[in-house]
Amino acid sequence: MLNHCRGCSLLGWFSWLFTNYCWLIARNEVTMADAPKRAMKYPYTLTAQIMQFPYKHYWNHSWLFKYWIIGSIFVAPIFWKIQKLSYSEENQRIWNEKRKMEFEDRLFFAKKVERFLPFSRPHGAFRSRVFSVQRAS
Repeated sequence: MLNHCRGCSLLGWFSWLFTNYCWLIARNEVTMADAPKRAMKYPYTLTAQIMQFPYKHYWNHSWLFKYWIIGSIFVAPIFWKIQKLSYSEENQRIWNEKRKMEFEDRLFFAKKVERFLPFSRPHGAFRSRVFSVQRAS
């Protein structure tokens, strides 16, 4: 005869306890001492607040709540489509080219302004403070 491990005997004991406990509950012999008979006056946890929120009352008596929910449902696919289009490969390439052109314009402006600075400033000080932009390689 094979010897079973200790875990198997514990598992058997727990299953026996569970079935007997369920049987006692079915016969109404076990009652919970702290069973909540009514809802709390103020729900402290977020899940309790969500559970006790009067959704039906707000739906029937608040036009803002009703149309906010309906509007969110109708607009969600549009926002999803815009999000998908804005992160597409083609759009990212276009925006990278635009940013590259902006960077070149800023660099051109910084070189023009440097010519008119007084000689007391060290060379390139204005560019390093105002335009902290480095050339992308």
